[in-house]
Amino acid sequence: MVNVDMDQSTNELTKVPLTIFDQDPDGTLDVSEEMEEIRELFYDLIKSKFPTGVTVEHLEKVYKENYEQNKSGPTLPFNWLEHIRVADEFEVVNRGPIVMVYTRQRNAPSIQIDSENSLKITKGTVLSERKVLRIRLTDKELAQQVHSLTVLILQCMESFYYIEYSFHMKTIPELEPLKCPSIQPVVIVHCDDAISIVVVHLASKRSIFLELQKSLHSFYEEKNLGEYVLEPVVGGIYAVKNNDQLWYRVVHSVHFLFQALKNDMACCLLVDFGKEIMVPKTNLRRMRADFVFPRKYPILAIETHVGNDEDFKMCTETLRPIPDAADIVQLRFVAFNGVNRLYSAQWIGLQKNSGGTPLCNKSLITNTGSVNAQKLQSPAEKVVLLPMDLTEMSKTKFTSHILSVLDAENISFRQCTLDPIPDYISSAVQRDSLSQLLPPSDEDLVEGNFFTVYMNSKWERVLLLGRSHIDDTCYRIYAVDLGIFSVAKKHLFRYILLPKSLHKIMMAKCKVSKVFHVDGIKPVDGSEVWSRDCQKILSDVLFGAKNVEIDPVSGWSAYKDSSVPSVPFTSARIFADGVNIAEMLVERGLAVFV
Repeated sequence: MVNVDMDQSTNELTKVPLTIFDQDPDGTLDVSEEMEEIRELFYDLIKSKFPTGVTVEHLEKVYKENYEQNKSGPTLPFNWLEHIRVADEFEVVNRGPIVMVYTRQRNAPSIQIDSENSLKITKGTVLSERKVLRIRLTDKELAQQVHSLTVLILQCMESFYYIEYSFHMKTIPELEPLKCPSIQPVVIVHCDDAISIVVVHLASKRSIFLELQKSLHSFYEEKNLGEYVLEPVVGGIYAVKNNDQLWYRVVHSVHFLFQALKNDMACCLLVDFGKEIMVPKTNLRRMRADFVFPRKYPILAIETHVGNDEDFKMCTETLRPIPDAADIVQLRFVAFNGVNRLYSAQWIGLQKNSGGTPLCNKSLITNTGSVNAQKLQSPAEKVVLLPMDLTEMSKTKFTSHILSVLDAENISFRQCTLDPIPDYISSAVQRDSLSQLLPPSDEDLVEGNFFTVYMNSKWERVLLLGRSHIDDTCYRIYAVDLGIFSVAKKHLFRYILLPKSLHKIMMAKCKVSKVFHVDGIKPVDGSEVWSRDCQKILSDVLFGAKNVEIDPVSGWSAYKDSSVPSVPFTSARIFADGVNIAEMLVERGLAVFV
């Protein structure tokens, strides 16, 4: 007779059937001799050849050249990176689109935990029996099942500058990229005349969207299912009934233009239409997992940039309030910007129901080879970004925006009194970069030139420092508006097209000091290197503060680093919400006064 644990049996019954949302915690670090050898070879390879880190792609390439091809080492498994991630002697860091691998002292703790990494392999011992853990995904995790969607909503602020608002979700493959150039029959679902963006659905995929709407209507309207959400979370995905009495998938967002609205209203992004709406929070229903399966119900919205005014006008004239009654039109997809997932397109014509020739834009008949997408052109003159003059810097205490914190002697900031000019520059950088379909030529990608680079989900102005030694396809850069070094691949570069009036670098630097007669602080161990603990605490405090004040205790001078722009630099007393940073670090045993 077999003994049965009734509690365990009951629990197991509540955990079936298994779906893609179930998680198996039975994984373990592979301690086989072959995997141990692979990790050892990787460790020696990075330690000897790439002490400052290496990209995943280049590391794999070098490993295969050094070990696989001459059969001096094991063949890499397809999931080798997952094994590296969970090994104590490696640090895997995501830097925008680039994944870097570093070595660290063995048995040392990790300096960061990436909550977004969902690993199939975990550290631990092998369990004696298989256990299945059923997890109900949160609204944010459900949103992560949907493909990455970037929505650019440029709103007029104080009548003269624009702000960009973006959503970025975890990427899961959806529709294959369209071939460019090609002509595609589409249905226009949204037009944004502020930035000439036209959102479309492929006519061949419309049945998927109509099936989704039918399923949403049946579940939420006819069956009145789906629980109401009392406190929707930002980034969570929900179902909502819009003014047209149809149900849609939305992501709850927060936009600064709507912060003054009543608390009972929610700003939501229609993920299948690429536009924002305002709805009462009481209208939001929890999203059923079935309705966000990426292979069954991917996001069908395709964003296109229609630069020609006449073409855009024709697109807006075919837009219909009822999707079922929308006309099928033909657009020529000219090029695709993979970074922003934005197509450049031009109007071809309205497709006749009889199947005859489309009603074409006359301008295309006379010049069939014309392309409405903005063509890539390098600036007429070399762009040089200049730091602020020392005389422009305040000599008394002022409030500031913290931009980056490398250590107590290298803090980058921007004076609040310069607002809103930096926001205007940033918006112009986003706009100009999005308008370019291709990166700069190899002839222009030389050390000392300024460009924009897509990093940390936005375009930043950078100084090119030269090719990177960690990967032949990467370049070393310095983000002049953030004060940090990084690496970027060629396809992420664009030209700076700003007018000369906006060629100013408004970032400055400072180091922590205490009082006028004290030079500053130094690490508690007397060395010249600040500990990770100190850097983390300093960063958390400054970025977490609502009000950061900088009080210069010495004159302004040019920052002494020949590889980067000579921005203003000073020693200063820094206060985070009234707390003296120097005194705080000393009290916590992380620094001493000098």
